[in-house]
Amino acid sequence: MKKVILFVLFALCSTMMLAQTITVKGTVIGAEDGMPVIGAYVLQQGTNNGTSTD
Repeated sequence: MKKVILFVLFALCSTMMLAQTITVKGTVIGAEDGMPVIGAYVLQQGTNNGTSTD
């Protein structure tokens, strides 16, 4: 039973370490009017990592 509990704790901790965050800064502007775009989805090229602008 102890081995099962230790395995579950290890699995949970290892996934939390992989879920790290980074800060992306910049401005997304519209091509037509040059104004900032609110709620645009930004995707890191070649990955599934993305976020939306505020």
